Parts: sequence; structure tokens; C-alpha cells
Amino acid sequence: MILKQIIVVRHGEDTLGYSPDGEPRSHLTREGKQDILRLSEKIKEVVKGKEVLIFSSPLFRACQSAEIISDTLGVKHEEKNELSQHDDFYDNLEKRSTDVLNLVVANEEKTEVLILVTHGETYDLFPKFFKEFFKEKIIVKVARSFDKGSGFILDRVEKTIVGIKNF
Repeated sequence: MILKQIIVVRHGEDTLGYSPDGEPRSHLTREGKQDILRLSEKIKEVVKGKEVLIFSSPLFRACQSAEIISDTLGVKHEEKNELSQHDDFYDNLEKRSTDVLNLVVANEEKTEVLILVTHGETYDLFPKFFKEFFKEKIIVKVARSFDKGSGFILDRVEKTIVGIKNF
């Protein structure tokens, strides 16, 4: 099996809440949940009949988003620290990008489609990582969107990046 598509999803709209132990924890708003549900229905059409793995950041809002996608596709998701949000992300950009790419490469022969549910920092920079790492010339068919609850498909067969909107 060879990885054909990487789908990168930015978690849905969130709001600050608190965990039972009083720690700050962002969770999805009602609109954020609806956005991810609509997006997951579109993803379902794209991945139909393909082997899929879903990885998410361990942060609550990303896990909630991944759970909605997992339920829609009938595939379990795994939390991966490499996809987490860090205050020092841009300070350690090379290490963070290497960590994410290593995660992709480690699963390159295990699935046809890899879905990564992450945050703005990783989401924003992933197309550049893709081009540099895989040394592939790609065509951007749709301008990237940085909106929460949106995503894009990096297609290694078609050599394209296509945006996915949640509406």
C-alpha cells in the first residue's frame, strides 16, 4: 500500500473552557462541531473505498474534531504529539516540521489516505513541507484557507493541493 493522499484539517471553531481539574481547555463550539461534521461528509466522499488512518493533536479541540471525522468515516483516530500546538512552534520550526514529516513517512506504506487533524501553525506550513520533502512539483488548484474547520488534500498521484470547505 502506498500513501496517495494526505488530508490536513484544522480543528473547528473553539472557545476557552475548563477541565474538571480547573485547567484551561479549549473545546469546540456548536458551530465548530457543525463545520467539522460538514467537512467530514466531504472527506467521506474523497476517501470512499480507500484505506484510511486518522491522527490528531492531543489537544482537546483537535481530538473533538478528529472524533467527529472518525465517527463519520467509521475509523478510529490516534493522538500524536507531533501534531500538537506549541507556543514555540515558529521558534523551533525545523524540528516541528521534521517531526510532522517523520510521522507521515513512518505511515507512508500503511495506508492510502492519512488524515491529520491539527492546528493553524502546522496547517499553514504543511504544503511547503510537502513540496520540499517529497520533491514533487505540485499545482495549487485552490487557494489555501486558514479558517478553522477547513482542510486541504495533498494528492501525490494528481500532484495537487485542493482546498476543502465545510460548506
